[in-house]
Amino acid sequence: MSLFDDRVREDAAYKRTAETMYEFLDRVSIPELAFPRSMLDTWFERWPADDREALRSRLMAKDRANFNGAFWELYLHELHARLGFTIERDPDLPGLRTHPDFLLRRGDTAFYMEATVVGVADQVAARRRREDLVVDAINGAYHPDFALRLYRIGLGSQQPPRRAIIDAVEDWMSTLDWDTEIARIDSPPGDPVNLHVRGTHLFVWPWPRAQALRGKRDAPTVVTRTGDGGIVNVAAAILDNLKDKARKFGKPQEPFVIALLCDRDFATDSDIEQALFGPEVVRVSAGPGGPRSQPELDRDPRGFWQYGTSQRATRVAGVL
Repeated sequence: MSLFDDRVREDAAYKRTAETMYEFLDRVSIPELAFPRSMLDTWFERWPADDREALRSRLMAKDRANFNGAFWELYLHELHARLGFTIERDPDLPGLRTHPDFLLRRGDTAFYMEATVVGVADQVAARRRREDLVVDAINGAYHPDFALRLYRIGLGSQQPPRRAIIDAVEDWMSTLDWDTEIARIDSPPGDPVNLHVRGTHLFVWPWPRAQALRGKRDAPTVVTRTGDGGIVNVAAAILDNLKDKARKFGKPQEPFVIALLCDRDFATDSDIEQALFGPEVVRVSAGPGGPRSQPELDRDPRGFWQYGTSQRATRVAGVL
């Protein structure tokens, strides 16, 4: 079984917003992208034969979380195979119905490994999938002289038809004048235009195409898109995921390692440190008259490995 179909590919279009990574790689004809297809096929051939069909189904899934989980397991399998480990998939644990993803052995060394992915909440992922369908529809609209900057999408209760979105965008762009818009391209954009399509609102600004791109149908219609706002707390999501995995397999006889892939837009090394060891804090000695010392950066030990003076997660030998 091959991961990708062996066929002639003739579609060199950009990755569509709602298109999965698998769909894009399987479709695109750009020569440089033949290499990742070949590489992933080679990794796939080394995956246990009795589980290849299930893994391929997960990689082909429309759900990004399914793809990421399957890819992460495939990557870890390939990594440790190259490091000289023999790999047992879904090993049994005495007295438990749950199975870690791998039992890895090399010489006298053996350990269990569980792969996990920290993504966005299900409701956020569902909203993003709906928004991606809208963005793909907008990119289906065409005007020879104009693209647009997408500020925000206000989703309605029902997904608007693709044709309705295309018509609304093309009708609006047909009212624009290229000379007028190019003259004020460096000015503040002002309030975005609100295009109302069957209960969904598209907040957009016009973008006059550069001379070299005027009349080119393969140039995307959406040239920029504003990202999500709000408070980002990646460390808490990582910590919750690790705590859940730490108690999933009892007390295994061999060391137990959690391999975590963080699929979050704003994750940093600091988020990982705070999840494992606790949040950074600023401490200053104070009395009735005010501060007695200069502020010092410290760490509040409320992470995965420690809570106050107590050790935590002693069943877990390491986090990758």
